[in-house]
Amino acid sequence: MMENKEKKIVRRVLIPVGIACLIVFVFGMAASFLFGIGRAGSAGPMTDSYYAVDEARYAGNGIMAGGAMQKNAAMAPAMEAEAAMDYMVAETAAASAAASSGSGSTVGEIPAPERKLIKNVSMGIETMEFDTLVSNISAKVENLGGYIENSWIEGESLQKKRQGSGTYIGRTANITARVPAKRLDEFVTNVSENGNVTSKSESVSDMTLQYMDIESRKKSLETERSRLWELLAQAESVDAVITIQSRISEIEYQLDNFNSQLRLYDNQVDYATVNLNLSEVKTYSPTPQEKESVVSRMIRGLQDTLDGLAEFFEDLLVGLVSLLPVIALLAVFVGIVMAVVRRLLRRRREKKEKRKAEEEKARQAEENAQ
Repeated sequence: MMENKEKKIVRRVLIPVGIACLIVFVFGMAASFLFGIGRAGSAGPMTDSYYAVDEARYAGNGIMAGGAMQKNAAMAPAMEAEAAMDYMVAETAAASAAASSGSGSTVGEIPAPERKLIKNVSMGIETMEFDTLVSNISAKVENLGGYIENSWIEGESLQKKRQGSGTYIGRTANITARVPAKRLDEFVTNVSENGNVTSKSESVSDMTLQYMDIESRKKSLETERSRLWELLAQAESVDAVITIQSRISEIEYQLDNFNSQLRLYDNQVDYATVNLNLSEVKTYSPTPQEKESVVSRMIRGLQDTLDGLAEFFEDLLVGLVSLLPVIALLAVFVGIVMAVVRRLLRRRREKKEKRKAEEEKARQAEENAQ
């Protein structure tokens, strides 16, 4: 009984299902074979086939995803802005590559007049005419077309301040002057002739590569900005306009920074920086290359001694005059004390004499009584 049921199930269910699967498989193979023959028969040149397949693909996508395109229609402006930005990235990369290839020369290939050299000079100078030298420096800087960037003066004149015997501490000054680089040597020579140079250092920094790099980046950004203005005129969506304007603002900010750096470099290149440390002295220090003779040392030592004695008596006189009020008060106080002491001593002497007189009188009275 059970076997008969199983046979009925196989005849009624499994056999029809197997036949249906076989029919579907046969029809599928036949359709694939026919489609391959039709495609092979209609194949033309490579370009025609490419465009035919491309059109079929887009047509199929349009049929299958028509509803999806309508659903995502709001994303079209963003896609347009993104495509515009992608286009600009490619254009900017090409412009940057062209600029880099145009400015790929090394420093050694750049002519000397076109190099961007920043010159700095530091000098230590002694002077016996402090005020005159400071005035001459200011006048010379102005005459050369430069300017004083920083200046400070401290201390007192060496005639008013002294430390130790024969050691004078005068005024000091620090002046930072900016002079045209082409006339730097003229200025340094003029300052050296008006004082005793105790130290001098010079340095030159070549900023050519940095300058050219900034200029190259600036040109690339300007090219990108011009293209963006063209795209902005052709933009049809609000999102595209906002995206392009945002990028233009970023470019203009970067261009302002580059222009500021270039102006700073131009100023540092066109005007050399000279730092001057001035010291007021009564006698110049011997330079290291000069060997002072014995006679010169004796004369200098004698002069220092005489200057020290003169300074001592001068300070003594100044001190006495300054202390006159105190001396007067002390004299009055001493006079009062002396007057009081003398009066006390006189009273004590009078009492002593009076006591002696009374004792003498009593003694005489005793003698008379006997």
